[in-house]
Amino acid sequence: MSTTRNATGRSIHTPGSDHKMPKTIRRGLAALVAPALLLMGCSGGYSKDADGAEEALEDYFHELANGDDDACDMETKRYREESNEFWEEGIDCPDRVKQAQGFMDAFEVDLEDAEFDAEVDGDKATVQVSYDDGEEETYGLVYEDDRWLVDSEGEADASDGETELSEEEAQATADGWLASWCSVQTGMSRDEAIALMGEPTSELGIEDDADPQLHWSLGAYDFTVFLDTDDIVTSFGGNYDSLGESDLAQLPCVTEGDFGYERSEAAPEDTTTTEPPATEEPSPTTQIGEKVSVGPWDIKVTKVVKNANEILANPNFYNDKPRDQYVLVTYAATYTGTERTADVTFDLTWSFTSSTSKVFDSAYQTTPADAQEWPYEARAGGTVEQQVVFDIPADTINGGILTVEADDENFNTVYADFPIN
Repeated sequence: MSTTRNATGRSIHTPGSDHKMPKTIRRGLAALVAPALLLMGCSGGYSKDADGAEEALEDYFHELANGDDDACDMETKRYREESNEFWEEGIDCPDRVKQAQGFMDAFEVDLEDAEFDAEVDGDKATVQVSYDDGEEETYGLVYEDDRWLVDSEGEADASDGETELSEEEAQATADGWLASWCSVQTGMSRDEAIALMGEPTSELGIEDDADPQLHWSLGAYDFTVFLDTDDIVTSFGGNYDSLGESDLAQLPCVTEGDFGYERSEAAPEDTTTTEPPATEEPSPTTQIGEKVSVGPWDIKVTKVVKNANEILANPNFYNDKPRDQYVLVTYAATYTGTERTADVTFDLTWSFTSSTSKVFDSAYQTTPADAQEWPYEARAGGTVEQQVVFDIPADTINGGILTVEADDENFNTVYADFPIN
């Protein structure tokens, strides 16, 4: 078995001992030569009717069999660029046509046995091609400068009635995607992503044996959003390496990594303002039992046990004895962020400042919350309870300060202080 690609990029497996060309390869080859055939008619032109469209495509097939690189002048620009891109990365049209002839010779394909049946609607034609082996193909042609040019292959492309975008329209579409791409974030719904980017150019789902995904693709511009089965955005893809510096400058969420350009899943910091960043003000203190917002969480410290030595001795036999005295803090946290789910133990950092102004990090001991496997993840609006423990000199606990920190949406550190009386 060997594998190749047709003009539209589909993978084709071809048995080396079978000299009959598969339908998909014949389709790809025919697509490659279309330009050359039309060039033949260019000197005298083709009539703008069904007979002219059939004659153009018949000439196209003839030139394909000859491997004439004049074929490249007989495709629309869009079709030529797509065929080059999907046939082989970096290939140009003349080489593409020669490769097509090589396939035809290898499989002993005679395209001149085909019959043509065209339907014309203004400047567009749909041509049904029938081969003597019973196979059929459909081609879309457009009429420009007194000649028919091959513009598409396949039933869907030929009959969808879409109008080729002008250069200005295509650039405006791409500019809209560039302006919106970094605003699409994980945790958003499918509809929210489409509201930002516009209708996708293609979409795949589980019925296509693929992860659910949306595509916005036009020429060198390619953006992909991956979804879970609830239609929630989980990750991103894109062909950023094909973009120039001016395009990349519009994508602050895309940076160059070890394997080319990659998109961060986090929202980029807004750099459009010319004002200097605000100086961080000390956070006001919050009393035990009161709620305070810290980053994407609303925090309420519900209980502080100043001497938790016996409590910490019970959950786990392997808990260490305290150097001084264990302080056990119980808190409730409600998630208010935009991610699909969040981990309170990952987002929040706790510390304890003693009455002598020494700062202590949390101690790595098993708490009752750990032993009872209290949930630590939540979706937006969900509340979880957790515990954190400190090892503090007993005579410095009263008059100390319990502190919780997190990152806000701009990745600045925010915090709240709880005085311990």
